[in-house]
Amino acid sequence: MGINDFIKIGTKIKEVRKKKGIKQKEMAKKLDIPVSTYANYENNHREPSTEMLDAIADVLGVSVFELIGKGKYFDMKFNPDGKLTKELNEWQCFIKYLEAIGYTVEIQPEVLEWHYEDVIEDGKVIGKTQIADKETYTVTIKSDKIAATYTEAEFKELQNTIKDSVDYQVWLKNNK
Repeated sequence: MGINDFIKIGTKIKEVRKKKGIKQKEMAKKLDIPVSTYANYENNHREPSTEMLDAIADVLGVSVFELIGKGKYFDMKFNPDGKLTKELNEWQCFIKYLEAIGYTVEIQPEVLEWHYEDVIEDGKVIGKTQIADKETYTVTIKSDKIAATYTEAEFKELQNTIKDSVDYQVWLKNNK
């Protein structure tokens, strides 16, 4: 499962755009991006950057919080059991922890398998877009003196190792 599986704001962007009566082509033009890129955002195939979210919200005349559900990255109706929410929160908190202790964290998504789909506007095919079917990522952690790059599995293992270490220290303190 890739990072983009967690973030499903495109549906909300599309809903607001349609309510405002704006076409995808108009949005792309106002944002100065290709229509296919904008369509990828709406179809949850590509995650917009923070800056792009701000720009989309400005064009739509709404706050970013209205687009992402009052500060949440996706609406719980897309995730009723809460498992992805917990996993995403733990992942984000771990990255924030690494940054708090002085590391720079760079995430590089990688598409392993993909296909093309038609981009449809008003019932007409207006182009093609590339859709990721299978994704992974690498994470590079840097400090002033060192850097290391982890695969998705290695990064999860690092996260679990740190958690186990904290659990052990709490257990030690509790049993003294």
